[in-house]
Amino acid sequence: MKHIISWQKCYDMESEIQYLGEENPGEHYFSIKRRESDGFWDVEEDECYALVEDGIIVDFEGYSTYPNVEEEELMKGILKQLNKI
Repeated sequence: MKHIISWQKCYDMESEIQYLGEENPGEHYFSIKRRESDGFWDVEEDECYALVEDGIIVDFEGYSTYPNVEEEELMKGILKQLNKI
């Protein structure tokens, strides 16, 4: 399941977020592909996970970059849609 959200960082950005699944109990992994909307730079690929305890998101952890507020909100929505939180 892929979802796309648009946001700004000195220029317009777009993140394509895909839920990858739960690897360890409570660790829900996501693939994030970030691109500048006009295509000036190459796509930045990243991965992060949401740490969930007792149905509540405790934290988000990113590998290259921490997810921004817009990305976190979208990932929360995905987890709600999947009845993970």
